[in-house]
Amino acid sequence: MSRLARQPGPPVSARASFGLALGAGGLRGLAHVGVLQALGEAGLRPAAIAGSSAGAIVAALYAAGWSPGEMEALARTLDARRLYDLAVGPGRLAAALARWLLGEAGLPNGWLPPYPLGLIRGERLRRLLESWLGHRRFAELDLPLAVIATDLTRGRRVVFASAGRARALAEALERACPGPEVTVAEAVRASIAIPGLFEPYDWGQSLLADGGILDAVPADVLRAMGVQVAVAVDLGFADRRRRPIRNVLDLGMQAVELMGDALTRLTLDRHATLVIRPEVRDPGLTDFRHVAEIVARGYEAGREALPELRRALAEAAGGRPGSLRPRSGETS
Repeated sequence: MSRLARQPGPPVSARASFGLALGAGGLRGLAHVGVLQALGEAGLRPAAIAGSSAGAIVAALYAAGWSPGEMEALARTLDARRLYDLAVGPGRLAAALARWLLGEAGLPNGWLPPYPLGLIRGERLRRLLESWLGHRRFAELDLPLAVIATDLTRGRRVVFASAGRARALAEALERACPGPEVTVAEAVRASIAIPGLFEPYDWGQSLLADGGILDAVPADVLRAMGVQVAVAVDLGFADRRRRPIRNVLDLGMQAVELMGDALTRLTLDRHATLVIRPEVRDPGLTDFRHVAEIVARGYEAGREALPELRRALAEAAGGRPGSLRPRSGETS
């Protein structure tokens, strides 16, 4: 029996019904907006929400009071130039090469800039997140939220939540620790740091990166938050045709997702009551032309899942925990 089963964590509330775990997936994360829209139209609001990577962005905005319609309208205004600030230019590359050559020759090289830890600094995106979320702390949100990152230095999950909840969740989960008490925007910035693409979030002696590395769809975190029915939205592409790898961004995204796919399926089999899998094409991180299409695919998947979700909620209301059912969008 796992520690999670022995220590379910504090309940969200006595009337908690279901929670949502929003998974990693790059720009495919906009499908989460469509799922939330479908659930909202059906009068279903989660009692708690958790997210990794792209899912952390949508989860944080929703917990801060943004509606799905507002999130879609925001996404339509974005372009890559506003989001991504390159950390590696010609000068930085030359300095990195000089540092390496001097090191190989046994000569001092500490006076040169350190090697870059990512192609994108992430400061521009952090500032955007702050413009959307302000400087709110987790305790100030409208809905209980957990954001997942990965401690690359120590090889464990980091759980961001309100102070007391983060400690309780870390104790209930395998190989997890509570994150520092930062703003929601800073936690999301850590959760989206795809290794090799975004510079990691520097936390003292640790470097924090993409939550999808160790927990792409944090359904187990929802269980530890005390929800009766754990609904996961999985954007992994194991069941879809791979598209060609066209650039370094595609390469980084596919590498991270492949590493986490097997672990994700084990987690969902153990902890998710219902898994929603929107059938979404794989856009690059800079391809914002397909916002409406991605949101629509999430909406369709959310609508298709409504009967299963209602059955699971009825079972929970009758005193039976939500049982595992066929996954929405899953092929046999």
